[in-house]
Amino acid sequence: RITGKVTLPERRLLCLQIPRCRGMRAFVDGQETELFQADTMFSALLLEAGTHEIELRYRTPGLAAGTAVSVIAFVIFFAVLCRRSKERGDPQKKSC
Repeated sequence: RITGKVTLPERRLLCLQIPRCRGMRAFVDGQETELFQADTMFSALLLEAGTHEIELRYRTPGLAAGTAVSVIAFVIFFAVLCRRSKERGDPQKKSC
């Protein structure tokens, strides 16, 4: 999360030296605002005259799905491990 305050005498394009990427969202005065592409790879915001509170938030795309898949895979792995140890009759693995 990146925050800042900017005062402009007239309507301007605020260019940020932050690469434009999926997962980045911009808020101006608490309202979500469109991030534009500037100078090939950077982000920009179109701002009206006046003082504004800027907030940039980044959330990794696919994070929730990746976490869910990892948890499910771990549960399946643990279940298979417990089942195999019970089938073999391993006395040290009876806690499964």
